Amino acid sequence: MHTLYINYHYDNDLTTIASLLERYHSSRNWCEAVAKQGGSISYIQRFRYTDHQAINGVDYYFINDNLPPHLSWYQNPKTFHKQIIKLKADVIHYNGQIFHLKYLRSLLPKETAVVWQHHGGLPPSFLKRLIYKPAFRLLDDVMFTSFEQAEEWKKVDLISPHQAVHEIIESSTFFTPLPREHARSTLGLQGGEIFLWVGRLNTIKDPLTILKGFALSLKLFKNPHLYMIYSEKDLLADVQKAILSLSLSERVHLVGKVPHDELPKYYSGADYFVLGSLHEGSGFALLEAMACGALPIVTDIPSFRKITRNGTVGYLWKVGSPHSLAVTLGSAQSKTMSRDSIVAYFKKNLSFDCVGHEALSIYRQVWQRRQSTRNEN
Repeated sequence: MHTLYINYHYDNDLTTIASLLERYHSSRNWCEAVAKQGGSISYIQRFRYTDHQAINGVDYYFINDNLPPHLSWYQNPKTFHKQIIKLKADVIHYNGQIFHLKYLRSLLPKETAVVWQHHGGLPPSFLKRLIYKPAFRLLDDVMFTSFEQAEEWKKVDLISPHQAVHEIIESSTFFTPLPREHARSTLGLQGGEIFLWVGRLNTIKDPLTILKGFALSLKLFKNPHLYMIYSEKDLLADVQKAILSLSLSERVHLVGKVPHDELPKYYSGADYFVLGSLHEGSGFALLEAMACGALPIVTDIPSFRKITRNGTVGYLWKVGSPHSLAVTLGSAQSKTMSRDSIVAYFKKNLSFDCVGHEALSIYRQVWQRRQSTRNEN
């Protein structure tokens, strides 16, 4: 059984394959994790030039079809689809917007199965669903980080009863913990208790609730400090105002953007990792923090429930509630978990070895269901 992992879109600023694979490292790592578990898997990506590379057991194909990096819903990437057909996959792992599936499915052999992976976001608007629904009916199965996430898509009739939902996290991380005190001293982190937040400064990540909840919990700790790492700055001005109004200037440190390979130092130096996300596809920063042993204190949303095993490893708090965050921080302060136990849980349940094993199992199930359905018909 051979699986083909396909990506239609790429960022316009990417000019080399090395930069593309670095930017989309979660896709690359997924495929290589499957290969490590003995699976046969290839990767195909639309790009600005055509090439083929073999890396760590995975064949990577890059196809220039003279179309823009981000396709419109009506564009048919014929050159790209022709190459997909040539690779003769048993299972297609389909990522991204579903618009182009109708063109691809018409070319695929009937025995080829197609599974789509959800990468975050809520179901599309009513008008978009008119385009999504016929395409979704062409899928065999779907993958979500959490079964709960799929329920919203079922409610609007995008996922039909005949399609199986498979639960699997989107990716993992190779981060490993560093000595805590060394990480702190190297970075010059201040404080007795170190809190860390990593994300985009936007409404979905809800950094303002984090600040309000942190302010309410100050008296629970001896010398708490919060470090905030971010790339996008949509709410930076609001965050700065909140820090002033809540008298947190001496307690909150706006670090800004940090090179990805520097993040293990912050995760390893932190006692607590806090997130206030309203919703997430999975939670890459949360996975990285747990891999390094930071105690997660995150919102009670489906993907975080899945990753923390319903708050068994870490703590969950109510979305949008500063009071709930403050209360939960107090609970974490009095009943903390060891860093070693968090890392051990990550290795056993959330590592790339786990992802690769689960993904390969899903591919086999999808393919077998496709063959069974064809035989019945």
